[in-house]
Amino acid sequence: QTALALNEIEAGIQGYLVSIEGDPTLATMARAHLAGIQSPSQPTTVVTGRFDEALPMVLQAHGPFDLVFLDGHHEEAATVRYWHQIAPHLAPGACVVIDDIEPGLDVRRAWRSICAAHPSAERVDLLKLGVLFVDGEA
Repeated sequence: QTALALNEIEAGIQGYLVSIEGDPTLATMARAHLAGIQSPSQPTTVVTGRFDEALPMVLQAHGPFDLVFLDGHHEEAATVRYWHQIAPHLAPGACVVIDDIEPGLDVRRAWRSICAAHPSAERVDLLKLGVLFVDGEA
């Protein structure tokens, strides 16, 4: 069973998955993989396009979000910009995972900046992944 199915069983809430993929070949592979594991009650959408262009549309069409995994444009400014775009579309208690926050990398500075701006948010720094739990104060 997928995480979506388990969430539906335990919480009684139908979930869905939305992914943005810039590479058309990888997007096709993702769609094929997801089609093989999803049930009709667990819709998935793979949006093909540049993250900068696709993110606003995805946020408007599919929010609010309980879980966001941010893994792209491994640059400080881009990560902070995406955070500011995503934050208004988070559900209370949402979890945001930011990839590639290893010490010395640009995204590490973005992680620290986001955490400093939200001091009451619970967070876990796993050196590669940053996990931030937002409770209505994003």
